[in-house]
This record gives sequence, C-alpha cells and structure tokens, in this order.
Amino acid sequence: MDCVERIESLTVEDFISKKKNKPRVFKTLNADKYTTTCGSYCEWDRNVELGPVHNSVPVPKEDEHIYSYYDALQYTLYETNYPETEDRTHTPRSDPPESGATIVVLSSPVECMAILLEGGRTCPGDMMLVMSTTWLTTEDSDRGKNLRTMYVHKAITFDRGGRTYLDVFSPPRRVSYFMDFFTRGITDGQRNDGEELEKDLDCPTSSSLNLVRRTDDKVLTRIQMAEAGVGYPDTLAFCYRVPYEYEAPEGAAIKVHKLNQKVGVENLVVDEVVCFLARLSDECERVSCFP
Repeated sequence: MDCVERIESLTVEDFISKKKNKPRVFKTLNADKYTTTCGSYCEWDRNVELGPVHNSVPVPKEDEHIYSYYDALQYTLYETNYPETEDRTHTPRSDPPESGATIVVLSSPVECMAILLEGGRTCPGDMMLVMSTTWLTTEDSDRGKNLRTMYVHKAITFDRGGRTYLDVFSPPRRVSYFMDFFTRGITDGQRNDGEELEKDLDCPTSSSLNLVRRTDDKVLTRIQMAEAGVGYPDTLAFCYRVPYEYEAPEGAAIKVHKLNQKVGVENLVVDEVVCFLARLSDECERVSCFP
C-alpha cells in the first residue's frame, strides 16, 4: 500500500487526530541568553551580582533595568572589540586610586561610553561607572559644615585597553569627582534618584541638576561666550517667562525678547524674524531654529 492509499484508508477524524498527536520538536532557547536591550543573543556571563552592596539595603524600584544596562555595556564592548567585563567582586579592592582621584559616573552606560573609555585610558582604574544609587553612600564631611562626602562601594572600573571590572571596595573609596546622569532633566523625567545624592557634596560635580539648568540654556551660554570673546552664532531669542534677566554685552549679535504670554505676539515674532534675517551676512549658509 503506497502513501496515498494509506492516507485514503483513514477517516478524516483519524487523520486529524494523528496530526494533533504527532510530537513536535522545538529548538530550545535559554531566556537568560537573550537581551531585548541589544536585540540579540548574548554570550557574556550574566551571572553577576548587581544589587546593593549591603544585604540590608532593599533594591530600589529604579534598578529594575540594571541588567539591561549591563547587557548594553557588554554589547558595546563586544562591538568595539573590547573584552567582556571581569567580575572581581570576590576579592574586594583595597588599593588607593592610582591617579589620586576617583571619578564616578552615575548613569546607564549608553549615554557616556566615550567618557568612560577615555577616562579608563587617562585615569586607568580610577574611572568608574555606577549603575545604582545603592552602590554609593554619603556621610558628613570633614571639609566643612553642612557638606557631605560621597563614597563608592561598588562600580564597574574602566582600565587601559578598554578592560573593565566589576569591583567592590573595602574600605569604600572617597569620590573626587561626581557626574550624575540620573536626574529628571537628563532622563526626560524617567528617574531622579540621583538628585538627592548630589546635594551639598564636598567634591566637584558635573551634570548636576542645578548646573544643567544653565548649561542647557543656549541663550545664557551664548551671552557668556560673547562676554569671553569666544565665537558664537548671531542669535534672536524669544523667551517665555524666564526666571532671570539676560544681559547681552553691548554690540553683541544677540537679541532677546522676554515674553509673559504666548497669545498676541505673532506680529512681533514675524517682524523680528524678518529684520533678523535681513541683517545676516551674505556669507551665512544656514539658519537654525530651536524650540
């Protein structure tokens, strides 16, 4: 009996039953080997402890994506031909910083890989990525009243040649320079758990909440450039309810209109833009508009 005859000898019900009961073979994939952050299967070791240094400290809600941060770091290292991060947490580091400084970046790795890699080259072993606020603590400072000293207990350390290490420090290292990317301004409101840490620190900080308000202000920075004699583009600005005065130096190609309302200013805006464009040099190649 050939195949056709065998099939024809079966009732429809028997044929469907055989199809349903036929064992199906699937390729087994381990869920822990897939990272949605990078959209690929990972070969790096994800069996690393990224939680708080002290067991008594609860894992904050903001750390729900910390393993995605770690995956993104490993994927970036892989793509740039650098080795996988080595876990050295079983041997706490007690040696002092080689450069005399401890530079801490509180962030996910995506925003600051160039800074971290360059820091590892110029300050090997002293450039540190911190992906959770629980890896840091602050204490009363010995440098002044009402000041706080920051200490790092755990970090991903960047070294020469793009090498990275997951380290814990005992005793914790005193932070010399702090960069905070976990603020509302930098994360578009997604997290702000770094803001409390940066208050009253006795070390220099970059990208702090108060600093971002000024460094992200294009009008203010252009006025400061004009005052310092640094080149800047001709500027026409319409500012709505700004909290401080803009005082451009005399003769500067910067004109600022402070607006207290958004209605009824259309004619003013059109007239000023037309005059501004008419004054531009014939050598001007591009005009940019920013909200």
